[in-house]
Amino acid sequence: MPVSRIRSTVVCTRDNEILLIELRDPTTQKRMWSLPGGKIEPHEQAFEAAVRETLEETGYQVTLDRTTPIVSHYLFRWDGQVFDVTNHWFKGTPTKNPPAVVDDAAYLLGHRWLPITRVAALLSYHPHVCETTLKLFADHEV
Repeated sequence: MPVSRIRSTVVCTRDNEILLIELRDPTTQKRMWSLPGGKIEPHEQAFEAAVRETLEETGYQVTLDRTTPIVSHYLFRWDGQVFDVTNHWFKGTPTKNPPAVVDDAAYLLGHRWLPITRVAALLSYHPHVCETTLKLFADHEV
């Protein structure tokens, strides 16, 4: 039975690039690219979790466009479990502050700014995540 998880994600862009994180699944050891984000803590609003998680995972402080969040539901397999995810998606841009040093979980391998043209291939393992990311990027560019 899937485990319920409520989380926030940031589609953080600059020019034609997107900020992605590289992860290694602790169980399968499979490497994958993903978006900064994570669990919404009991005392947080979704936008606060999005900002906090992006800082923790990438070192970047971000400004969110809070007027256009998308809330979606999907299943996601991680660390030997299936999660029933409710995700709050935000568009964001990095502030001018230099990124802080990242000291997060061992499964987080790093982060990188990558061309948006690579998203379809890098996130192809999860079509819903890929489609929502590309939609928010396109909305951001309008």
